[in-house]
Amino acid sequence: MNDLAQEHAKRGFALSNEGSEQEAEAAYREALRLQPDYALVHNNLGLLLFEQGRWEEAVSELKEALRLDPEQRPSYCILGHALRRLGRYDKAVDVYKLELIFEPDYAPVYNNMGLTLFEKGDRPGAIAHYRKAIECDPTFALSHMNLGIALLLQGEIDAALAEQYEAVRLDPTQGKAYFNLGQVLDRKGDLEAALAAFERAIELAPDWALARRAYARGLASARRTDEAIAEYRQVIRLEPGNAEAWGQLGTNLHLRALTQGADRLHGAEAAKEALEKALTLDPRRRDFRRLLKDVNDTLGLQPRFRWPWQK
Repeated sequence: MNDLAQEHAKRGFALSNEGSEQEAEAAYREALRLQPDYALVHNNLGLLLFEQGRWEEAVSELKEALRLDPEQRPSYCILGHALRRLGRYDKAVDVYKLELIFEPDYAPVYNNMGLTLFEKGDRPGAIAHYRKAIECDPTFALSHMNLGIALLLQGEIDAALAEQYEAVRLDPTQGKAYFNLGQVLDRKGDLEAALAAFERAIELAPDWALARRAYARGLASARRTDEAIAEYRQVIRLEPGNAEAWGQLGTNLHLRALTQGADRLHGAEAAKEALEKALTLDPRRRDFRRLLKDVNDTLGLQPRFRWPWQK
């Protein structure tokens, strides 16, 4: 072992943990210049490149790590993930299978194979692997959650619901589990229960825009207009360029304005501003354009400027 290479490797690891990615990469590459057959450094560099989204380079480093040391178990997992990101699904599955040599009943590997097959479009294959993961470890909440998603897309709503409830029971700290539960409940037609699940997801992950969008849509469907408005404002805080959120905010502001009596014009003005913002972001939305015309009629106004579709 080259002592200087080892020092650079240790420095690279420390820098990576600190978030100093460029410096870490430089340290790792210097370690490899001094000792090209340093398998652990190839693995760590591969992980760093993977985390940066440089998947092709990550694949190269991880393959070299495994060529030098086939017992380097973490490299199989990361390599499989990188191949998945590149859309090389069959190769990813083959790599995940190799990890089973170390532990044949390791549930996360079967879960990873399920995710890969799901992304490939093979839902039955994904479902089979999620079930195998659960067989290996019935307490593995992530596989219950993933199985529930796949079953929902297959139209097996009751089975999907059972899996999502089990995921929540096993890991009540996961906002994603409650979000997925809400999705299934909404599909089943139980809107109030779905809203409760979305609300819990947001409590666990307050800045998760996807959950807030689903919650806002549900509130609007339940005619809880004031709450929907507040929630769409939260979505816009997180995603200021989301045309759909601006448009739905305008829609709900318009609905509220219709019931406001003396404050109707003030509410219509707020709806107008939101709808104009939505159309600035996405001029193709004819539904928002039509609603904006209704709002302008309420205000007795013509559009302040010509939209791209009016030119």
